[in-house]
Amino acid sequence: MGRIHEQEAWRPWAQSVKFALWRGRFQVETEFLVIIQRLRRASRSLLSLRT
Repeated sequence: MGRIHEQEAWRPWAQSVKFALWRGRFQVETEFLVIIQRLRRASRSLLSLRT
């Protein structure tokens, strides 16, 4: 009986951890895309300066 209660208590915690991991991955991907865009912009401005 107590064991079932423990599992019920664990479930929301596990879900929140899963959500945190998913959100963290999404954040990393977004930051990565932003960095790529900045690099592209920087290289473009360097090319325009060179010519």
